[in-house]
Amino acid sequence: MDNLISPINFLTGYLDLAKKTVPLSAADFGLTELRKGARGHDVENVLKNTRQVSLNITKYRNELTAVGMNGSISATLDSARESLDADNQRKFELRSNRAAIVQNNLDLLNELYAELQSICRIGKILYKQTNPVKMKDYTFSQLAKLVRRIAKQDDSKTDHQTETQSSPEVSQ
Repeated sequence: MDNLISPINFLTGYLDLAKKTVPLSAADFGLTELRKGARGHDVENVLKNTRQVSLNITKYRNELTAVGMNGSISATLDSARESLDADNQRKFELRSNRAAIVQNNLDLLNELYAELQSICRIGKILYKQTNPVKMKDYTFSQLAKLVRRIAKQDDSKTDHQTETQSSPEVSQ
């Protein structure tokens, strides 16, 4: 968006030169807000104000061309607006895709949880009378502790391997 500052400044100069034939100030033309949006990297503001500035350029094209403005400023603003529109659309698609992935993961985790609950219920039924110690292994909290313990061991093994690989060997 920083590349919009120079065309905005040129257009402000052309407006000053055409002050007698163009009845709008830079603020009324939309340049002040466009400059603020470009400097603040506010995409929505830039999109809104590039549309307004482009409409005003079209409306006063003859007057601005008479004082030396060429079509490159209008083309620069239009290409910037199209690029920002495309980027906004891509951002929306990525967010929508991420939301769908999260929902899918939640569904899979809910299915896993339901299956674990079923296994725990069956284990409790089977070992309630025959082996109360083994029945404790079929509680969800006990399974969670086991998983955390295994994950912690895997992390410590990985940390130990990276320390071993990164430590220099001393030769004698």
